[in-house]
Amino acid sequence: MNELLKKMKEVNEQIVGLEAKRADADEAEANVYQKLIDEKKAEFSKLEGKVAQAKETEAREKLLAEVEAKRNETDGKSKKLADVVDSEHNDNVQEINDTKVFTDYFTAKKVSDYLNNLANQNGADYVDSRMAEGGMKLPKWMAKNVLPTPMSAKLESAIETAMIEGKSPVLVRESSGTNTGGGSLVEELFNAELFKIPQRTDSIPDACYVKRGVGKEVQFPRLTQSTNEFGVSVTWGNAGASSGEGSAISQSDPTFTRVDVNLERLSLLSKASLREVRVNQVGFEAELMWMYRGAANRALSKAILQGVAGVTNAPTGINTNASITAGVNVLARQTAAQVSYTDLVGLQYACNDGIIGTGMYVISAGSTGAMKYIASLDDTYGRPVFAPEDTWGMAGPKQIAGAPFISTLANSVALGGRGDVIFGNFSGFGLALDNDVVIERSDEYAFNQGLVTYRMIMYAGGELLGPDMFAVLGDVSGVSSSSSSSSS
Repeated sequence: MNELLKKMKEVNEQIVGLEAKRADADEAEANVYQKLIDEKKAEFSKLEGKVAQAKETEAREKLLAEVEAKRNETDGKSKKLADVVDSEHNDNVQEINDTKVFTDYFTAKKVSDYLNNLANQNGADYVDSRMAEGGMKLPKWMAKNVLPTPMSAKLESAIETAMIEGKSPVLVRESSGTNTGGGSLVEELFNAELFKIPQRTDSIPDACYVKRGVGKEVQFPRLTQSTNEFGVSVTWGNAGASSGEGSAISQSDPTFTRVDVNLERLSLLSKASLREVRVNQVGFEAELMWMYRGAANRALSKAILQGVAGVTNAPTGINTNASITAGVNVLARQTAAQVSYTDLVGLQYACNDGIIGTGMYVISAGSTGAMKYIASLDDTYGRPVFAPEDTWGMAGPKQIAGAPFISTLANSVALGGRGDVIFGNFSGFGLALDNDVVIERSDEYAFNQGLVTYRMIMYAGGELLGPDMFAVLGDVSGVSSSSSSSSS
């Protein structure tokens, strides 16, 4: 390449010299010089072609060299990868073989015969001369990985992986037993599955008028209906005039009040052992949330129905132990220690007319509750009072005396007691909540006991928002009412 460029430079200089001589020569000499110039230009053109060809050859050779280098690099990487794959394959094969040795050792009927066979197959040094616990020899692989600790890190990792996958394949030999092989086989760790008692669907709070607030008090604004249940004055005619034409009419000015609901703390606390928290793989704390929600719901339901004795700001119960709550009507029971169809229907009509068709029964459950009695009760026409879904081909929800119901252990009144059956529209009960269920965990509270502690704290309160929205079944002494439709 360099020689060609040098030659091109020389030819170009010759052309320049000939052109200078041609300029000074006469016509005959100029023609001779022109012929020489043309020959030199032709030579220069050939040299240009050779240089271009040389450059192309040089570029192609450089590209080929780069391709060859890349191929050699790739081949090297492929060889390294193949070596890694071969190594991992060999390790896997070895691990499979070692695992088989491990399993066969613990399942062998006679360990000594099994060890002798191992020695014959793999050489005498395959069986370690050291003695394992219990005076038994171990295969060398097991002695290396198992002794002096009873379980290797690799084995522990395998157990944890199996537990996460819902498996429990590890078998270990008991320290004592009658089997000549050294004892019976048991699972090292069990499959941890948590059984939940089905939660009842008797949520009274869900049926209430729930309002959330922050602080010690929550307000429910309400229109005061003092003139009548509509709060509007009505006038017929006027004294001294037959038609009342031109005379003033009575007026009423509706006023607004509010029901102030104070909040009380509701606390839940439980402790779980470290073993349960560690072993259980089904979301232990998620299950605790389910448990806490159920417990809080039951506590709120019971407070709404019966109040909480001795706690000032707890929800005001519809059927308190001390005296019937203001705004709740009591219906006399026809027969002591029983519930009749007439009692059930009478409860509906003991409430405000607007409650009929929108209310529901809350009936005490359990072996001593009223629900067990009502379930086998007939009405005055011999038809069952309790109507499950699709009774007589009429699809619909379960009902009692034509109204929906909840049978709940939160109503703990025994059959025949006041309030064993309650009827009303729970949207007329204002339930105030400060916050939802939030679970907190402490690893220090019961540290010396090896327990993990969980707690939940929420604030709740509740009041009736109006009169005649609830009725409870009382005793046989007669009807008594704490309110009327005209009370405020």
